[in-house]
Amino acid sequence: MADEDSIRETLIEANRILSSTPGVKAALAGAGARNVYAEPRNTGDLDYAVVLDDDERYQDLLRRLKATGFELRTEQSDPPERYPSLVVLERAGIRLDLLVAKTEFEHQAVARAIDVVSKDAVLRVVRLEDLLVYKLIASRSKDWNDIEALVEEQNRRKNSIDWQHVREQLRPFGRKAQLDRAMDYDRSLDRDLER
Repeated sequence: MADEDSIRETLIEANRILSSTPGVKAALAGAGARNVYAEPRNTGDLDYAVVLDDDERYQDLLRRLKATGFELRTEQSDPPERYPSLVVLERAGIRLDLLVAKTEFEHQAVARAIDVVSKDAVLRVVRLEDLLVYKLIASRSKDWNDIEALVEEQNRRKNSIDWQHVREQLRPFGRKAQLDRAMDYDRSLDRDLER
């Protein structure tokens, strides 16, 4: 796994390119966004949710990323898409995943993203609730670890999670059991605090 400084440098460069390419809107998602909302954990990749105006913008974005040392590793798409739904690049051993928006939720998650000021840059980051939706859709064991960490941190800070928003966004993906599990976990933490 790459060191923290290399990941931060790659994050800043990817953020600069994604935020300055015309016709491209992007927001940090995945573990990078998780680290904004909870105690940071190690990660070897960066995930960005991306909205593209058209194929020309996609090609321009790829050119810009390649010009700064990113190498294209994979493009995954579902025909007859104009551009891939997942683009995997790498620079200095750090993976950059571009999750290209195809659904209404993905488009709106990028539109709803918030600005987070770090010491090196202003990052667009998906809202906590939208990050939870992404994590609940994926539902891998590492996603559940992240969900629990996110819920615990919000509980510790006494911040409420807009579960209604999560429910509404998750509805088209049929993840009711996963949502119930996450909400039950949140309620169990609330009960623990009351004791």
